[in-house]
Parts: sequence; structure tokens; C-alpha cells
Amino acid sequence: MPHASDEGRMSNYFESIKNSWDEDYDSALLTACNIYQVFLNTEETLLLEQCKGDTFDTVKRFEDYLQKLQFLMQKRMDHTTAYLLHKSYEVYKQTNESSFFAINGDWKVYLWVNHMKNPRLRVLNEPTLQITISIPKAFAFANVAIRLYHQSLNPPSESTDVYVSVGGILMVDILSIPPSSRSAKGWTFEHVTMMTNSVSRLGYPFAGDSAPSPIGLEFILPSNIIVSETVPEVGWWDDEEHCWKKDGITELEYDKMNRNLRFQTLRARPHAVIQSRVKYYPYHSWILTPISETKALFVLETHGNAIKIEIGRRWCRLLDTPFPECNHIIGQDLDPLVLLKRLSRCGLHLMPVDSDSELVCSCIKESKVERYVCDDIAIAITACAIASSKWNAEADRDSCVVRILEIPDPCFPPTFEKSKDIRMVLYKAKGNAILNMSERKSKEYKEELLGEFHASIMVTLREIIGQNSLEKMEKGDPGFTDCFKCLALGLRLFSFTAVEPPPAPVEVVNESPLPADGSIQEQTEEAAPTTIESNQAASAANNPDIKEISKADSSAPIS
Repeated sequence: MPHASDEGRMSNYFESIKNSWDEDYDSALLTACNIYQVFLNTEETLLLEQCKGDTFDTVKRFEDYLQKLQFLMQKRMDHTTAYLLHKSYEVYKQTNESSFFAINGDWKVYLWVNHMKNPRLRVLNEPTLQITISIPKAFAFANVAIRLYHQSLNPPSESTDVYVSVGGILMVDILSIPPSSRSAKGWTFEHVTMMTNSVSRLGYPFAGDSAPSPIGLEFILPSNIIVSETVPEVGWWDDEEHCWKKDGITELEYDKMNRNLRFQTLRARPHAVIQSRVKYYPYHSWILTPISETKALFVLETHGNAIKIEIGRRWCRLLDTPFPECNHIIGQDLDPLVLLKRLSRCGLHLMPVDSDSELVCSCIKESKVERYVCDDIAIAITACAIASSKWNAEADRDSCVVRILEIPDPCFPPTFEKSKDIRMVLYKAKGNAILNMSERKSKEYKEELLGEFHASIMVTLREIIGQNSLEKMEKGDPGFTDCFKCLALGLRLFSFTAVEPPPAPVEVVNESPLPADGSIQEQTEEAAPTTIESNQAASAANNPDIKEISKADSSAPIS
């Protein structure tokens, strides 16, 4: 298969797909799956180019590739369907069969051609595909065909509303049947129309049907779709408004044990399980703790779910999620954005964009400042733990706030819940400085500094952390630090983390303000317990690369 970076091979591939076709559904699905693999590789290559900040022309070329691949995939399937519709007359005469089907993993296609004209026929069932269609009475004498086609490809185009599809698309098409061929004096006459190598979609309800009955659909959801609701939402795609809609969809039922979904619809359109793209925003909190000079454990807490990721040299590795549907991704060494994209395909969306801020509580930071803080704070992860701060959401758009804690020995790391040496760092476009605030004890956000602004976090921490830690930061592996930078930018950690204030402590000790000389060693971050610290200990127990973490006291739960 061609790689997206090879423009010549991609061009040849497009021509090859365009100028050939398949005579049966088994071959058509195999071709579709191959195109899908090229699509996935191109999509992930596009993510890497965007992370590098590559040229507009390169990004635009890859985006065009995705559109072409999607178009060619549909064109091939339509060509095969057109051929089978013409062939269906002969097949029906010889075998009395009026359906064609094929399956390839989660890819399925079923075509029923109404040659029978049976008024009693109400249900089309194909056990091999685990698909059932309940057809209305209007179809009994209609000269139509019904095609159901499930593909794993989610459309790359953005919806104008809050919904996104997960687990692929189920296309419901009502098709015209081409006229049959005719024989005379040893000659066979075929009608050459636009339906010779394509299909004619009729839509539903039919024209003039003032009280249409719904079409019933029943099928098994793929095993890699996260379904956290009792009954998932289902929508149909509106091409004109470019969004997912739910009107006309009724009788939704879901068997969670068998993953069997049943519903009725009044639309012959692409259907999908849909989900709010901002379901997991804003994040509640996050923390990164170094395991060694080239590895770290990152834990993201969002809506009661802890996502644990190990970061290494140029790779991220998913360690654990609360969702078994993502288990096939666990343990793979992936680029940060590729990992996030694969989680998104399962329904765990962790790649927010600016427009998502209109739908959730967040504080979009200025792009220049956000990129600067992710780039600069990554330098510190070889020797320091870093964590979200509730004051980041209180700061203006031109400011980011992050907590930092020196880790002299990764085998015995202090925690943000018990250490007295936590620093609050303020980032602006002009640099970073230590902020005279406490996560727990400060009552409101004030930009009172304990020093000057510096361009690099290394300079800011020079008089605060040990010489050994500074040397670790100076010798930090670029592949390791860049990996976290890319992950942080993909997650938009500083724009989409809105930490709610923890509950007031039962007992308050030493409420005096922080000293102006910058010595905050006696001030303890009495933050509320958080699940992230306990999650780190759990990961350490199950992962040999992280076992040293469990030696530290990380029993406190994260809020």
C-alpha cells in the first residue's frame, strides 16, 4: 500500500482504484478495507505533519487525499452494486434468491432486490451478518432494492453541531432497479443508463406517502465502540445542513450484554451511533511524574475516568482506561497524536478544538502562550513532576498556571498532596515566573510574583532545585520532552482543564500568607485527595517500568 508522503505512488494508487471494479461483494469489501488502511495511514501522517507545524500545502494535500479515498471507496461499492442489480434478474430466475451479502470483520454489506413482490414479506434477516431489516408495507410492490452497508470509516468532515459518529457508518439506501435485459434472435440487449456502473438512490419516504411507516433496523455494534449510556444515541446524516439529526428515529433499544442495537427510522440516509464531541471536556485534573530521565507516567482525570499513559522517547503507551473497548490499544508504542486519534475512534474524544469551548466550561489560552508553556515546561519533566492547577482557569487568556515539584529520586517521589516544596509557575508570552500562591490556601487568584520573568523554566528554577536536577534538565532527551509537548498540545491541557475548587478542609493550619522572600518550604499543599495519585500506584504495581513509584506514599485519592 502507498504511503501518503509518496506523492507519485499515491497518484498511481488513485488511478488504479478509479479504473477498476469488483464483480462481487466479497472482493468489493476487501478493496474497501484496503482503501481504509491507506485512509488511516494518511490520517495519522496528517496528524504528524500538523504537530510539526508543516507547511499549509502539505497539510492541504493530505486532506485532499482523505477526501479522494472516501469518494473512491463509495464509488467502488456503488459500481459493484450496480453490476449485481443487473445480474439479479438472472440469479432470481435460476435460484429464486433475491439477495447478495458479504462480511469482512466489522465491514458488512447486504443487498435485497424486490423481485418477489410478496405482500406478506415484512422482515429481511441475514444471520451471517447479524442484521435484521423490518420493511414497511409500501415496499411490497415497489420496484426497489434495499442496501445496508456498514463501514468502519467515520466521515472526516466536521459536523456543524455537537455530535460525532463513533464506530463507523451504517448506510441505508433505497435504490432503483435497472430494467432487465431482453433477448431477440440470438442477441441480448442491455439498457445502457447511468445505472450501468452506478446506483440511483430514491430516498425514503416515497413521494406522495403522507403517512410513511418506519424502517426497522437491528444489528450488532462493533466491540471497540464505547457505550457508557443505557441506550446509545443514533442519528442520521443531513448532507444539506452538514450535521447529525435524530428526528424520525424511534423505538431505540439496546442489549448491552450482546451489544445488539435496535431502532426504527424514517430516513434512508447514513446512520451512526453518535456522541457529543465534548463529552469528556473539560478535564478535571492531570499530573505527570517522571519514572526515569527518559520515561514518565501521565494521568488524566476527566469526568470520573482516569486515563493512564506512559511517555517515552518519541512514543506514548496507553496503560489503562476504564473502558474495555480500548483494550486493543493498550501497550502499543504510538505517536502522541496517533494514540489520541485511535482513542477517539473508540468514542473517547480527547482532542478538543477552540470551537468546543462554546459548549463547555473552559478558558481558551492564546495559541502563542499555550505552545510556549507546553514547549518550555516539557524541559522540566526529566527531573520534576508537573500538575494542573485550579488557578489556571482563573488566569486570563494570556496566562497559564502550572504546579511543579522537584523529584530528586524517581524511586521515592514526593507527592503533591504532602510535599512542602511545590512551586506555582505563571507563564505569559514574555516568560515564566514563580507565583506567590498556594493551590489550597490562597483564597483568590492574584498575580503576585516571587521573582522576575525568565524565558526558560531552567533559569526560573535555578536557585530553587538541586544541581543534580538541573543537570538532568540540561541533558534531557529531546525525543522524550518533545513527546510530552506534543501530547499536551493535542490534549489542550491548559485550555480545557477546569479544576473545581476542592471542599473546605475540616481543620485549617497556618493560614498566614506566603513569605515575600520566596521561601515556601514551610507551606504545604493541603490539596484535596485525588484519584490520580492512587492511579499512579496502581499502574506501578502492574507495569515493570513503573514499579518504583509504588515505593512512595501515593495512597491519597485526586479531586
